[in-house]
Amino acid sequence: MGIRKRKVSGLIVYAFAMDPPSIAATSSASIDNAIPGLTTQHKVLVTCNDNLENGLVFQGAYVPSNGILRIILYNSTAAAIDGVARNWLVVAWLP
Repeated sequence: MGIRKRKVSGLIVYAFAMDPPSIAATSSASIDNAIPGLTTQHKVLVTCNDNLENGLVFQGAYVPSNGILRIILYNSTAAAIDGVARNWLVVAWLP
């Protein structure tokens, strides 16, 4: 299959703060964030602007309903992790 290049117009970039809840050992959490303008048709790329706590793993993100960005974090350790608030960035586009 080779590399395909596609121009995407209408990129939307959002910066937001998220303070995740305490996540139990070897568990994941889905954290909903209100992001106005997102729709379920948007595709998203999400990144944290800082390192997460050791053992806290970003698993993915998607838009489950209009105006909501869901981020999934996993705690790979044997103890609960209560992550601190951090800045995040999401780039959204319509395919």
